[in-house]
Amino acid sequence: MYPSIIMFFLTVLLTGCKTIHMNSNRQGDNLITQAEDCMSDRKEVKKMTMAQGVIEIINSAPHIFIKEESTRLIACNNPANLKKGDIVIFSANIKEIYPHERRSGTPCVLTFLKKQDQ
Repeated sequence: MYPSIIMFFLTVLLTGCKTIHMNSNRQGDNLITQAEDCMSDRKEVKKMTMAQGVIEIINSAPHIFIKEESTRLIACNNPANLKKGDIVIFSANIKEIYPHERRSGTPCVLTFLKKQDQ
């Protein structure tokens, strides 16, 4: 009886904490987590988790450059406080590029982003 009650309370507690964390937008410690899909019309082709990148500014828009993959990502939900040269740890849902379009970076939706100290 007691183990099932404890498991119930732990499940409720952990589920509640995750919901709060995924909807938070705390600028003070540069932690940005947003679960909203601002590119819902595009298919997701890949997920990246806790990857490292460097911010580049192309056509006045911040892009995340991933050196190991020689890839540039452009997120629809970039925070405003990113500057050229910032090193970031991020997670993202990578979206498709339509066959008829040419982009400066691969579209993505950030689910987590944190600036690293340089």
